[in-house]
Amino acid sequence: MKKICKLFSLAALAAFSLTSCMNDDNGGSVDPYANIRPGISIYNASVIQNSVATDPAAAAVRMAMLIDEAAVQDKSFDELTVIFRKTEISLKELLFGRGAMIEESEETPGEYRIRFVPSTPAVLDAYRREGTYLVRTGGVSLSEATAENPWSAEIESEVMYLYGSNQYASTNYRLTEGQTRLWRQADGIYRIEFEGMASCFALTPQFVSDWSGSLCWKPSTEGDDLSFKNHGEDSFTMYGEADGNTFYAFNNASTTRMSYQVSESTPLLYQPDKTLSATKPTGGTETARLTSPGDYPAADYPSSSVQVVYTVTNNAIYTTIHYNGVTQTL
Repeated sequence: MKKICKLFSLAALAAFSLTSCMNDDNGGSVDPYANIRPGISIYNASVIQNSVATDPAAAAVRMAMLIDEAAVQDKSFDELTVIFRKTEISLKELLFGRGAMIEESEETPGEYRIRFVPSTPAVLDAYRREGTYLVRTGGVSLSEATAENPWSAEIESEVMYLYGSNQYASTNYRLTEGQTRLWRQADGIYRIEFEGMASCFALTPQFVSDWSGSLCWKPSTEGDDLSFKNHGEDSFTMYGEADGNTFYAFNNASTTRMSYQVSESTPLLYQPDKTLSATKPTGGTETARLTSPGDYPAADYPSSSVQVVYTVTNNAIYTTIHYNGVTQTL
Protein backbone atom coordinates (compact mmCIF):
# COMPACT_ATOMS: atom_id res chain seq x y z
CA MET A 1 0.00 0.00 0.00
CA LYS A 2 1.26 3.46 -0.83
CA LYS A 3 2.07 5.86 1.95
CA ILE A 4 -1.15 6.97 3.61
CA CYS A 5 -1.54 10.64 2.75
CA LYS A 6 -4.59 11.84 4.66
CA LEU A 7 -4.80 11.78 8.44
CA PHE A 8 -7.67 13.31 10.41
CA SER A 9 -7.40 14.19 14.09
CA LEU A 10 -10.55 14.17 16.18
CA ALA A 11 -8.69 16.20 18.78
CA ALA A 12 -8.07 18.83 16.13
CA LEU A 13 -11.74 18.77 15.19
CA ALA A 14 -12.75 19.30 18.81
CA ALA A 15 -10.42 22.30 18.93
CA PHE A 16 -12.12 24.01 16.00
CA SER A 17 -13.61 27.38 16.92
CA LEU A 18 -16.37 29.25 15.16
CA THR A 19 -14.00 29.70 12.25
CA SER A 20 -14.93 26.15 11.28
CA CYS A 21 -18.58 27.07 10.96
CA MET A 22 -20.39 28.09 7.81
CA ASN A 23 -22.60 31.15 7.44
CA ASP A 24 -26.33 30.62 7.14
CA ASP A 25 -28.65 32.70 4.98
CA ASN A 26 -29.23 35.15 7.84
CA GLY A 27 -25.57 35.90 8.37
CA GLY A 28 -25.23 33.61 11.40
CA SER A 29 -22.94 30.65 11.84
CA VAL A 30 -23.83 27.01 11.35
CA ASP A 31 -21.61 24.34 12.87
CA PRO A 32 -21.47 21.43 10.38
CA TYR A 33 -20.44 19.09 13.22
CA ALA A 34 -22.98 20.27 15.78
CA ASN A 35 -24.87 16.94 15.89
CA ILE A 36 -21.76 14.89 16.61
CA ARG A 37 -19.65 17.36 18.58
CA PRO A 38 -20.79 16.03 22.00
CA GLY A 39 -19.77 12.56 20.84
CA ILE A 40 -16.37 13.88 19.78
CA SER A 41 -15.89 15.31 23.27
CA ILE A 42 -16.75 11.94 24.85
CA TYR A 43 -14.44 10.12 22.46
CA ASN A 44 -11.51 12.48 22.92
CA ALA A 45 -11.75 12.36 26.71
CA SER A 46 -11.87 8.57 26.82
CA VAL A 47 -9.03 8.04 24.34
CA ILE A 48 -6.72 10.65 25.88
CA GLN A 49 -7.34 9.26 29.36
CA ASN A 50 -6.53 5.75 28.15
CA SER A 51 -3.42 6.97 26.33
CA VAL A 52 -2.00 8.66 29.43
CA ALA A 53 -2.83 5.66 31.64
CA THR A 54 -1.09 3.20 29.32
CA ASP A 55 2.08 5.25 28.88
CA PRO A 56 4.11 3.02 31.26
CA ALA A 57 3.06 0.01 29.17
CA ALA A 58 4.12 1.80 25.98
CA ALA A 59 7.54 2.48 27.50
CA ALA A 60 7.86 -1.19 28.48
CA VAL A 61 7.05 -2.38 24.96
CA ARG A 62 9.66 -0.04 23.50
CA MET A 63 12.09 -1.36 26.10
CA ALA A 64 11.34 -4.89 24.87
CA MET A 65 12.23 -3.89 21.30
CA LEU A 66 15.49 -2.35 22.51
CA ILE A 67 16.47 -5.37 24.61
CA ASP A 68 15.72 -7.86 21.85
CA GLU A 69 17.52 -5.80 19.19
CA ALA A 70 20.58 -5.57 21.47
CA ALA A 71 20.55 -9.36 21.67
CA VAL A 72 20.33 -9.66 17.87
CA GLN A 73 23.16 -7.20 17.21
CA ASP A 74 25.16 -8.12 20.34
CA LYS A 75 25.67 -4.44 21.15
CA SER A 76 24.93 -2.07 23.99
CA PHE A 77 21.81 0.09 23.91
CA ASP A 78 23.85 3.20 23.06
CA GLU A 79 25.59 1.43 20.16
CA LEU A 80 22.43 0.18 18.46
CA THR A 81 21.56 1.70 15.10
CA VAL A 82 18.86 0.68 12.65
CA ILE A 83 17.68 1.76 9.22
CA PHE A 84 14.46 3.74 9.49
CA ARG A 85 12.94 5.26 6.33
CA LYS A 86 16.27 4.77 4.51
CA THR A 87 18.24 6.57 7.21
CA GLU A 88 20.53 5.11 9.87
CA ILE A 89 19.41 6.22 13.32
CA SER A 90 20.05 5.37 16.95
CA LEU A 91 17.39 2.88 18.02
CA LYS A 92 17.30 4.30 21.54
CA GLU A 93 16.63 7.77 20.14
CA LEU A 94 14.03 6.41 17.71
CA LEU A 95 12.12 4.67 20.50
CA PHE A 96 12.61 7.03 23.46
CA GLY A 97 13.64 10.39 22.06
CA ARG A 98 16.75 12.49 22.32
CA GLY A 99 18.26 12.72 25.80
CA ALA A 100 16.61 9.65 27.31
CA MET A 101 18.89 7.60 29.57
CA ILE A 102 18.47 3.88 30.23
CA GLU A 103 20.28 2.15 33.07
CA GLU A 104 20.15 -1.46 34.23
CA SER A 105 20.18 -1.91 37.99
CA GLU A 106 23.45 -3.28 39.34
CA GLU A 107 21.65 -4.75 42.35
CA THR A 108 18.85 -6.40 40.35
CA PRO A 109 19.75 -7.37 36.77
CA GLY A 110 16.73 -7.13 34.51
CA GLU A 111 15.46 -3.90 36.11
CA TYR A 112 15.74 -0.90 33.80
CA ARG A 113 15.33 2.76 34.69
CA ILE A 114 14.24 4.91 31.77
CA ARG A 115 14.98 8.54 32.60
CA PHE A 116 13.34 11.14 30.37
CA VAL A 117 14.16 14.80 29.92
CA PRO A 118 11.73 17.13 28.11
CA SER A 119 13.62 17.30 24.83
CA THR A 120 12.68 16.26 21.31
CA PRO A 121 10.20 13.37 21.39
CA ALA A 122 10.77 10.07 19.64
CA VAL A 123 9.83 9.97 15.96
CA LEU A 124 6.87 7.63 16.47
CA ASP A 125 5.81 9.08 19.81
CA ALA A 126 2.91 11.24 20.97
CA TYR A 127 4.52 12.73 24.10
CA ARG A 128 7.58 14.36 25.52
CA ARG A 129 8.28 13.20 29.07
CA GLU A 130 10.04 14.23 32.24
CA GLY A 131 10.59 11.62 34.94
CA THR A 132 11.59 7.99 35.37
CA TYR A 133 9.88 4.69 34.62
CA LEU A 134 11.13 1.46 36.18
CA VAL A 135 10.63 -1.63 34.02
CA ARG A 136 11.11 -4.99 35.74
CA THR A 137 11.70 -7.84 33.30
CA GLY A 138 12.66 -10.67 35.66
CA GLY A 139 15.65 -11.27 33.42
CA VAL A 140 13.58 -12.58 30.50
CA SER A 141 12.40 -11.07 27.23
CA LEU A 142 8.80 -9.93 26.99
CA SER A 143 8.08 -12.85 24.67
CA GLU A 144 9.11 -15.19 27.52
CA ALA A 145 7.07 -13.42 30.20
CA THR A 146 3.96 -15.20 31.47
CA ALA A 147 0.87 -14.34 33.50
CA GLU A 148 2.57 -15.98 36.49
CA ASN A 149 5.86 -14.13 35.88
CA PRO A 150 5.02 -10.95 33.99
CA TRP A 151 6.95 -7.81 33.24
CA SER A 152 5.94 -4.76 35.24
CA ALA A 153 6.26 -1.02 34.68
CA GLU A 154 5.87 1.71 37.25
CA ILE A 155 6.59 5.37 37.93
CA GLU A 156 9.80 5.54 39.93
CA SER A 157 10.05 9.31 40.12
CA GLU A 158 7.46 11.06 42.26
CA VAL A 159 5.68 12.30 39.14
CA MET A 160 5.95 11.49 35.44
CA TYR A 161 5.14 14.54 33.33
CA LEU A 162 3.75 14.00 29.84
CA TYR A 163 3.72 16.87 27.39
CA GLY A 164 1.29 16.40 24.53
CA SER A 165 0.73 18.89 21.74
CA ASN A 166 -0.88 19.46 18.38
CA GLN A 167 -1.08 22.50 16.12
CA TYR A 168 -3.72 24.09 18.35
CA ALA A 169 -2.53 23.67 21.90
CA SER A 170 -0.06 22.05 24.27
CA THR A 171 -1.31 20.04 27.25
CA ASN A 172 0.63 18.80 30.26
CA TYR A 173 -0.35 15.71 32.25
CA ARG A 174 0.87 14.37 35.59
CA LEU A 175 1.02 10.58 36.08
CA THR A 176 1.59 9.65 39.71
CA GLU A 177 0.78 6.00 40.40
CA GLY A 178 -0.66 2.73 39.17
CA GLN A 179 0.27 -0.87 38.44
CA THR A 180 1.07 -2.23 34.96
CA ARG A 181 1.80 -5.83 33.99
CA LEU A 182 2.68 -7.27 30.59
CA TRP A 183 3.17 -10.77 29.24
CA ARG A 184 2.81 -12.95 26.16
CA GLN A 185 -0.08 -15.35 25.87
CA ALA A 186 0.17 -18.79 24.31
CA ASP A 187 -1.40 -17.59 21.05
CA GLY A 188 1.29 -14.96 20.46
CA ILE A 189 -0.86 -12.08 21.67
CA TYR A 190 0.69 -9.72 24.20
CA ARG A 191 -1.49 -8.75 27.13
CA ILE A 192 -1.34 -5.52 29.09
CA GLU A 193 -3.17 -5.08 32.39
CA PHE A 194 -3.18 -1.78 34.26
CA GLU A 195 -4.88 -0.85 37.50
CA GLY A 196 -5.43 2.29 39.54
CA MET A 197 -3.70 4.60 37.09
CA ALA A 198 -3.77 8.02 38.75
CA SER A 199 -3.19 11.02 36.51
CA CYS A 200 -4.43 14.56 36.02
CA PHE A 201 -4.06 17.68 33.97
CA ALA A 202 -1.23 19.75 35.41
CA LEU A 203 -3.56 22.76 35.60
CA THR A 204 -6.38 20.90 37.41
CA PRO A 205 -4.70 18.60 39.96
CA GLN A 206 -7.95 18.36 41.94
CA PHE A 207 -9.41 16.02 39.28
CA VAL A 208 -7.41 12.77 39.49
CA SER A 209 -8.20 9.65 37.50
CA ASP A 210 -8.56 6.09 38.73
CA TRP A 211 -8.37 4.15 35.46
CA SER A 212 -8.00 0.38 34.97
CA GLY A 213 -8.24 -2.02 32.08
CA SER A 214 -6.91 -4.87 29.98
CA LEU A 215 -5.64 -4.67 26.39
CA CYS A 216 -4.35 -7.24 23.93
CA TRP A 217 -2.09 -6.41 21.00
CA LYS A 218 -0.30 -8.40 18.35
CA PRO A 219 2.39 -7.62 15.75
CA SER A 220 1.84 -8.86 12.20
CA THR A 221 5.17 -10.72 12.18
CA GLU A 222 5.22 -13.78 14.39
CA GLY A 223 8.36 -14.65 16.28
CA ASP A 224 9.96 -15.17 19.64
CA ASP A 225 11.28 -11.65 20.07
CA LEU A 226 10.28 -8.04 19.52
CA SER A 227 13.50 -6.83 17.89
CA PHE A 228 13.26 -3.86 15.56
CA LYS A 229 14.85 -6.00 12.86
CA ASN A 230 11.84 -8.34 12.91
CA HIS A 231 9.08 -5.82 13.61
CA GLY A 232 10.25 -2.43 12.31
CA GLU A 233 7.79 -2.51 9.40
CA ASP A 234 5.01 -4.39 11.16
CA SER A 235 1.39 -3.47 11.53
CA PHE A 236 -0.22 -4.07 14.93
CA THR A 237 -3.71 -4.86 16.13
CA MET A 238 -5.18 -3.97 19.50
CA TYR A 239 -8.41 -4.66 21.38
CA GLY A 240 -9.63 -4.59 24.97
CA GLU A 241 -11.41 -2.33 27.42
CA ALA A 242 -10.87 0.07 30.30
CA ASP A 243 -12.99 2.18 32.63
CA GLY A 244 -13.03 4.28 35.77
CA ASN A 245 -12.77 7.88 36.88
CA THR A 246 -11.12 10.13 34.31
CA PHE A 247 -9.24 13.39 34.89
CA TYR A 248 -12.05 15.24 33.12
CA ALA A 249 -14.84 17.08 34.92
CA PHE A 250 -17.76 17.50 32.54
CA ASN A 251 -19.85 18.96 35.37
CA ASN A 252 -16.98 21.18 36.58
CA ALA A 253 -17.34 19.64 40.03
CA SER A 254 -16.15 16.01 40.07
CA THR A 255 -14.29 13.49 37.95
CA THR A 256 -16.26 12.09 35.01
CA ARG A 257 -16.61 8.31 34.88
CA MET A 258 -16.21 6.69 31.47
CA SER A 259 -15.47 3.47 29.66
CA TYR A 260 -13.42 2.66 26.56
CA GLN A 261 -13.81 -0.49 24.45
CA VAL A 262 -12.43 -2.08 21.31
CA SER A 263 -13.99 -5.40 20.35
CA GLU A 264 -11.83 -8.39 19.41
CA SER A 265 -13.94 -8.73 16.24
CA THR A 266 -13.09 -5.17 15.08
CA PRO A 267 -9.62 -4.47 16.54
CA LEU A 268 -7.72 -1.27 15.92
CA LEU A 269 -5.05 -1.50 13.24
CA TYR A 270 -1.88 0.57 13.48
CA GLN A 271 0.67 0.93 10.67
CA PRO A 272 3.41 3.19 12.06
CA ASP A 273 5.76 2.55 9.14
CA LYS A 274 3.19 4.23 6.88
CA THR A 275 1.60 6.85 9.16
CA LEU A 276 4.76 7.74 11.13
CA SER A 277 2.65 7.41 14.27
CA ALA A 278 2.12 4.61 16.75
CA THR A 279 -1.16 6.18 17.86
CA LYS A 280 -3.10 6.86 14.63
CA PRO A 281 -5.39 3.94 13.70
CA THR A 282 -5.96 2.98 10.08
CA GLY A 283 -8.77 0.56 10.85
CA GLY A 284 -11.05 -0.73 13.60
CA THR A 285 -13.84 0.49 15.86
CA GLU A 286 -13.72 2.25 19.24
CA THR A 287 -16.63 2.82 21.61
CA ALA A 288 -16.55 5.41 24.39
CA ARG A 289 -19.23 5.94 27.03
CA LEU A 290 -20.15 8.20 29.89
CA THR A 291 -21.06 5.69 32.59
CA SER A 292 -22.63 7.80 35.36
CA PRO A 293 -25.50 10.24 34.56
CA GLY A 294 -24.66 12.44 37.52
CA ASP A 295 -21.25 13.27 36.08
CA TYR A 296 -22.40 15.40 33.14
CA PRO A 297 -25.24 17.74 32.07
CA ALA A 298 -27.74 15.58 30.18
CA ALA A 299 -28.83 18.49 28.00
CA ASP A 300 -25.30 18.80 26.59
CA TYR A 301 -24.88 15.07 25.94
CA PRO A 302 -28.15 13.65 24.52
CA SER A 303 -26.46 10.24 24.16
CA SER A 304 -23.92 8.81 26.59
CA SER A 305 -22.03 6.74 24.01
CA VAL A 306 -20.21 7.28 20.73
CA GLN A 307 -18.71 4.86 18.22
CA VAL A 308 -15.81 5.78 15.96
CA VAL A 309 -14.84 3.66 12.93
CA TYR A 310 -11.59 4.00 10.97
CA THR A 311 -11.27 2.86 7.35
CA VAL A 312 -8.79 3.38 4.51
CA THR A 313 -9.92 4.09 0.95
CA ASN A 314 -7.56 5.15 -1.85
CA ASN A 315 -4.73 5.63 0.63
CA ALA A 316 -6.76 8.05 2.76
CA ILE A 317 -7.92 7.43 6.32
CA TYR A 318 -11.59 8.16 6.95
CA THR A 319 -13.22 8.55 10.33
CA THR A 320 -16.92 7.72 10.69
CA ILE A 321 -18.65 8.87 13.85
CA HIS A 322 -21.92 7.35 15.08
CA TYR A 323 -23.55 9.49 17.76
CA ASN A 324 -27.15 9.87 18.92
CA GLY A 325 -28.60 8.41 15.71
CA VAL A 326 -26.35 10.54 13.46
CA THR A 327 -23.60 9.09 11.25
CA GLN A 328 -21.01 11.40 9.77
CA THR A 329 -17.83 10.54 7.88
CA LEU A 330 -14.89 12.93 8.03
